[in-house]
Amino acid sequence: MNIPKYIELTPEQKLLKAEKSKYEYSYFRIITNFKRTSEPIFILATLEAKKILKIDRNELYFKTEAEVQKILKEFVELHFEETNGKLEFWNNIKSYVWYQNNTQKYKFDVNNDFKCEKIKEEINIPTATLSL
Repeated sequence: MNIPKYIELTPEQKLLKAEKSKYEYSYFRIITNFKRTSEPIFILATLEAKKILKIDRNELYFKTEAEVQKILKEFVELHFEETNGKLEFWNNIKSYVWYQNNTQKYKFDVNNDFKCEKIKEEINIPTATLSL
């Protein structure tokens, strides 16, 4: 029996694979006005995941940059409305930062009508981590 080592993708499958790879490691990080006082670091590290949001990336495939930004803006506006602008334990939401495969970053500021701003420089976001 002659079994090929790999299956050749059709042009449509190759196009979809390339499109999916654009958003494979994409997510929102929520920036809040939280200030640490006496909270144990292991509690902060455990709750850090509450500041990460994922979106259904299928909605972003084959869209222009402007269309993607509109979808992302609507997503964060809805999240902000549903949470009343507060993230449990982390206090008031200041902004949302969209990380697109560590190649592009967009900031959506709640005080600026969620206007989408492309970020070129590094953002210093305090995070709590715990390693063994």
